[in-house]
Order: sequence, then structure tokens, then C-alpha cells
Amino acid sequence: MKKIISIFAVFLVLVFSVLPCFAVEYSTDFPSYVPISGGAFFEVKSSIGQITFVCPNNFKNGYFGFSGNGNNICNISNSTVSGYIYTASGNSYQARFTSLGNLEYRTSSGSYYEYRDVTITEILNTNVTFIDDKGDRQTDNYFLSKENIFLYTLLFVCASCSVLGLFFSRKRRGN
Repeated sequence: MKKIISIFAVFLVLVFSVLPCFAVEYSTDFPSYVPISGGAFFEVKSSIGQITFVCPNNFKNGYFGFSGNGNNICNISNSTVSGYIYTASGNSYQARFTSLGNLEYRTSSGSYYEYRDVTITEILNTNVTFIDDKGDRQTDNYFLSKENIFLYTLLFVCASCSVLGLFFSRKRRGN
């Protein structure tokens, strides 16, 4: 009976210490074909090929989410986010995300210019924190903080050692 109680206690500690953590981790490697460094960026595969969008560093957190079911990034703030798109072939374009809008880049034809939509299909590298209510694409939806995960792991190790210590000490005594 004591063995069953001990095994059950260990099982309970295991079940309660393994809690889910929902967040996507993207690589943070800054692309070599971008001539500037720093800032908020994301390198993506898109409707115009592989590109990197770079904007000021203060847009890293709280500005970007997703539109639709895929990886199409959108601006979730009430202001326009402006920056540049750099292509792997060395071209650069002015770009923007209007308030609650998707990525657009500026093209010129003669004496006028226009903005064209870009559809993002895959995120390759980024240092931006994405916000997403679905929980399967965002980068900051940790069910537990890293500190909590560490504390739960420490609690699990201590509880396991205590249960095993009690088990072996009773066995030595002949109980």
C-alpha cells in the first residue's frame, strides 16, 4: 500500500509540474543582405519573394499581429508603421503598415507613386514580438513565465527527492 501511495504521489507531482507553454520561436538571425543593422525586423517569404522589413526599434513590441489564418503580418496599432523592405537581390523600397493594415511597399512609375500590397506566407527570422489571440503564431504567449517554469521544475526535483528519500529510508528500516 505504501508503494502505491508513493508512486501515486510521484505521478501527481509529475502531472502538475508539466504545464503547457504556448509560444512560437523564430530565428533571430539578421539577414546579411540588409545594409543596415539594428531595429525591429522580420525576414519573410512573401508574394514578391524573400524580403526583410526593417523599421525603428520602438516597434518591436505591441505593434504586430496577424490577419487571417496564415502568417500574414498586420499592424494592430492605431498608427502607421513606416520602414523599408530589402530584397535578397539588393533592392530596397519604402514600406508601411497602415493602422490595422497589412504590409505595403511603394513603387514609382514616372511622376507618380503607389503602394502595393504584400502577402506574407512564412516568417523566417524576426526580433518582433507578435500578438495573436489564437495562441499558435504569437511569440509571447507563455502560459508560464521562465521564472515559474524554473520554480516548478525545482519544486518537482525537491518533491521527487523527498518521496524517494522516504521510500528508501523506510525500505532500509524494513517497513
